[in-house]
Amino acid sequence: MTERIDRKEIERIALLAKIDISRDNEKFIDDIRAMIETAGKIGQINITMDKFPLDMELINTFREDIVKPSLTRQEVLMNAPEVEAGCISAPKTLGKEE
Repeated sequence: MTERIDRKEIERIALLAKIDISRDNEKFIDDIRAMIETAGKIGQINITMDKFPLDMELINTFREDIVKPSLTRQEVLMNAPEVEAGCISAPKTLGKEE
């Protein structure tokens, strides 16, 4: 990306992203411009490879699944801090206002 992104375009992007750029306007605009220009450079990186790095062969590193006994539902619920309707109860995390 050789052309600089103008102020109007950055203000449009900030509006779409719901970012308030009214405070520290110039520094923030310069920071956003630098981020966008850096992201544009990523597309110029050559990521094609004819061979795997160091000419290593790919080896399956996964281990076999081994079935082992696990805890019963009752054992799990005995270790839970709170139980409700036969399930582990946890505090609400989404939509919580502080």
